[in-house]
Amino acid sequence: MATIPLTREAWLLFAVDAVAPIFQEKGFGVPRVRVSCAIPSTSVRGSAVGQCWGRSMSEDRFPRKSIRKLINANDERFALAA
Repeated sequence: MATIPLTREAWLLFAVDAVAPIFQEKGFGVPRVRVSCAIPSTSVRGSAVGQCWGRSMSEDRFPRKSIRKLINANDERFALAA
């Protein structure tokens, strides 16, 4: 079993890699993606738990996912990373 990283961003990348086989078994491709912990751009106090940004919004052409820093449960962050 792989060692789970300690930083938030490394943990999110680990989660994306960990769920990729599940999606691939069902016939879905899993693109390379950048993930980070951040406050959604809509509001500091908003109810959004994350945001996705398409390739066209990124200078390096990678889609991005930002997950709200205030989510504490690992299972919730894991699901959002997927």
